[in-house]
Amino acid sequence: MIAYDYHSSVGFPETASKLIERAKRSSGLTIRALDRKNFAAEMDTIRQIFNDAWSENWGFIPMTDREVKVLGQNMKMLLKDYYVVIVEINGEPAAMGITLPNINEMIDDLGGSLLPFGWLKFLYRLKLKPPKSIRLPLMGILKKYQSTSLGAVLAMAVIEQVRSRHMAHGTHKAELSWILEDNLPMRRMIEMVGGKPYKTYRVYEKKI
Repeated sequence: MIAYDYHSSVGFPETASKLIERAKRSSGLTIRALDRKNFAAEMDTIRQIFNDAWSENWGFIPMTDREVKVLGQNMKMLLKDYYVVIVEINGEPAAMGITLPNINEMIDDLGGSLLPFGWLKFLYRLKLKPPKSIRLPLMGILKKYQSTSLGAVLAMAVIEQVRSRHMAHGTHKAELSWILEDNLPMRRMIEMVGGKPYKTYRVYEKKI
């Protein structure tokens, strides 16, 4: 699995921006952030996209209603509205992306402990200071759009929105991961918009 390093200084390709704008006009593409007032419904939308988009990936296990509820509860404090991108086609969810702040940089000067007052510093940084870098650990495009030109535009729209929204809040560096090594369409698209592969993770399997 490949991790990509991305910096906003690379700039977003004009061609990709034009494709996104064209899709907005011709395909009813719209992009929005998390609707926190309907948090449970939003998490269910993310679950449905994830389960469909990842269903044929190696090692995939469907996410259950209970799992997504617990995940939402655990992530709610970390997630600001603009950390979540949902792309719709004619009002129907078609793709999503979730970003998370780089927690390591927020706690690297706390000596490995949040006690007695380290947790106050952590909460202050989490709530009031933009992270220096983020990670895009979860991204999905409905299977019916995968391997289509519109599917590529959906992926570019997610990345462009992650880029522009975080730049507006002072964050300029991101890790896009993990991308399966054989997911060549996604890898090519990420590299087209300026992502650079910088880490490789290897998973080994043994029957017991």
